[in-house]
Amino acid sequence: MHKIDVDGGTKTLAEIKDLKELAYGGLMATGPSYAGIASDKGIRIRSIKGRSVQNLGGGVTPSPDNPVAIKGVDIRSIVSTGKNEIKLCALTPLEYNGISFQPVYENGELKCVKVNGTSTGQATYSLEATSQSLKGEYVVSGCPEGGGAGSYSLCIGLYSKETGAWVSESYQTGPDLAIDCTPRKTSISILVRKGITCNNLLFYPMMRRKGTSGEYEPPKQNEIKKGLTLWSLPDGTCDEYKDGKVIRRVGIKVLNGSEAWQKQTDNNAVRYYTPCHDMEKARNYTEVMMCTALPVSSAAGTAIQDFSVSGYADYYDTYPDENWIYIMKSERFESANELKLWLTNHPITVLYKLAAPTIEDVSIPILPSYHPYTTAYTDSPVDPEIEWEILTSSNNDVAVADLIARVAALESEAVNNAQN
Repeated sequence: MHKIDVDGGTKTLAEIKDLKELAYGGLMATGPSYAGIASDKGIRIRSIKGRSVQNLGGGVTPSPDNPVAIKGVDIRSIVSTGKNEIKLCALTPLEYNGISFQPVYENGELKCVKVNGTSTGQATYSLEATSQSLKGEYVVSGCPEGGGAGSYSLCIGLYSKETGAWVSESYQTGPDLAIDCTPRKTSISILVRKGITCNNLLFYPMMRRKGTSGEYEPPKQNEIKKGLTLWSLPDGTCDEYKDGKVIRRVGIKVLNGSEAWQKQTDNNAVRYYTPCHDMEKARNYTEVMMCTALPVSSAAGTAIQDFSVSGYADYYDTYPDENWIYIMKSERFESANELKLWLTNHPITVLYKLAAPTIEDVSIPILPSYHPYTTAYTDSPVDPEIEWEILTSSNNDVAVADLIARVAALESEAVNNAQN
């Protein structure tokens, strides 16, 4: 199978090559999302690698007064769509402020929305139930010629990805409208202003990725609900989903005062420790530990930062099966009970490398795909590295023949373009 970079865009000659791979056995792609050619046989997720992101730019150091959240790959849904990525709500006929909105379906798919009447007030027909959190550059099309921001349009609402609050809106009024969805969530509706007459106008609403063809295609979408969180550490250690298994290599512990803390005074430095039996011993914990509210020191037995967190490196070989989490240079506390009380009001989260990976059975069904073009992505706030397998079947003569015909057409087009 041929490896491709899905973030690099699809060119005509590249598409020819990928189509051949797909027609004769399958295609592999790697990236946080997939966008490209597909058969109707589905997309299998072969692997997902975890990532942890902590914004420590600009000299920011985690501290009790300035905790810095650690975000990981957190997948709650996996979506696959056709070229038209509008997430339709259940559309029904609507009469509103003198305007009739009539969705027209054909074979269960939205063909268009017919709009008729004279508006006695502003009339809006929502096409999506909730705003979508897409990434990248998109093109919106489907408003009949002659529209305008002050008459009729496809209205694209833009919302903050952080808060969901409305930010602004844009209007597609005939010519295609380019939208950068990376910084904003979007929603789409048909908008008719007050006093506007619509004579059976036909809207073909479509939101497609930049670079795809403009011919209308009905929205097609499938969503799989899934709860999957995967982490990584600075040295590259990461949790991983692979072929129906989750291999966990990163432990996570919330220190909230319920732990069995003990006080230790060594060379006039006060530190507190609590057992962490599944944490791997390390020579340098800055590579295998992250913390939300304290800096990480290399080890408890070396030169350490003031009020920091670490594991223990002394007796590395003497006690290979024992380890502890240390909070060090903690002169602000007179006793372990004072530390526990502080942690009760200031809980901190620690990520660390597991001494032995654990394995869980996790099933991710094959995603539906939509010939000839499919996108697939997750809702994770941190981009994962996913290996996508775009399936086909050499036993399906019709599908293979169709793909080979597309290859021939594209090859012919490429030759003609080169000659011209």
